[in-house]
Amino acid sequence: MTGICPTYVIVLVALFGFGIGYNRLVEKLERQGHDRGYMGFIVAFGCTMTLLGAGVIVGWEPVAWTTMCFAASGIPMIAGSIRRHVRARAKARREILEANDRIVRRGGQWRNDGERSSEGTRGSGDDAGKESERRGSGGTDEAARAHQQRRGRVPRANVDVSRGSGAGAGGERGSAGRVGGNR
Repeated sequence: MTGICPTYVIVLVALFGFGIGYNRLVEKLERQGHDRGYMGFIVAFGCTMTLLGAGVIVGWEPVAWTTMCFAASGIPMIAGSIRRHVRARAKARREILEANDRIVRRGGQWRNDGERSSEGTRGSGDDAGKESERRGSGGTDEAARAHQQRRGRVPRANVDVSRGSGAGAGGERGSAGRVGGNR
């Protein structure tokens, strides 16, 4: 039986150190939300580093074949991850635009069911209708404005749907006119 090659020990210790450091980086990315839509690439990079270490130990031809195997199974996973992320972002964007339209139609304030009413307090759902009558404006102008906003033709109302602030909610200004606010 032969002794353990010092090169192998160095490679294994280096990979262990890489694993610790890379875990910290990924944890930081997850905490900041920067991993969303990129997890497949994060995993692929980690696998690539492991394959480089294995190349030093077992040789480059077996690692080349192993790399091709990882690519064959990993590329569809990465593509699927990107597709799912793009779909989820599009769905979230649609939901924000729909919520914004509902808020604009109701005058920009919260109702007691979690939607907005026109009185600025969590009151009855009738508040929106009373305020609309008091103002004398039908909802059609606001609906048309919301439709034009979706098409990018007019600036967005100053409504931050994520925090419940904006024009009409105590008069404070939302997040630079962007729906959803800065996070």
